[in-house]
Amino acid sequence: MCAMVNVILNAKNQSFKLTTIDGIDLYKFHARIDDQLDKANVAMTQGLIGKLMSVLESTLSKLARYDEGSLIGSILSFTNVSSSGKDLGQGYVIFFRNNMEQIRGKIGDDLWTLNFFEQWYAQQVNMLCNWLSERLDHSLHYAQVQALSHIVKKIYSDFELQGMLEEKLNSKAYQTVATRMPKVSLNCSPFVKSSLFLIGG
Repeated sequence: MCAMVNVILNAKNQSFKLTTIDGIDLYKFHARIDDQLDKANVAMTQGLIGKLMSVLESTLSKLARYDEGSLIGSILSFTNVSSSGKDLGQGYVIFFRNNMEQIRGKIGDDLWTLNFFEQWYAQQVNMLCNWLSERLDHSLHYAQVQALSHIVKKIYSDFELQGMLEEKLNSKAYQTVATRMPKVSLNCSPFVKSSLFLIGG
């Protein structure tokens, strides 16, 4: 997909030379080709982000098994929830870091890459915000808190290293997520807390 993005970006850069005669777009080919390339670029961007977002969606689906009142969540409480939450969070962070590195290394247009990262970041934060909003009336499980705290912290710092501006990073959605995290860390299921204490967790 990175190779296809490069083809589109290179075509965009070359289209004026290929569709003009002595710098004049006599037959209006340039405008039409540019329009097609812009549409292809948008489709590629959305497609690539969609594939990346499906992994966060899958991660949150796994965390949803721990929802308050869930039968599976009750069963999972007897397992090593500390490890499972941490592992899920770390696994997702490794995933997005590897993909950031691939995109940064393989796509030759820095402006396109920054714009892509901004869109990807915004969609991740919005998905996290929506997921937490659906659980406003419920206590989060310890495993959920561990995973989300790790993801939220690393998402901000890693995308900041990619050159994103503070105003893009510290969006309203991010502030909502960040505000909720300290609250839920003190509002885990009491059963889970006491169980972890008893087993030395």
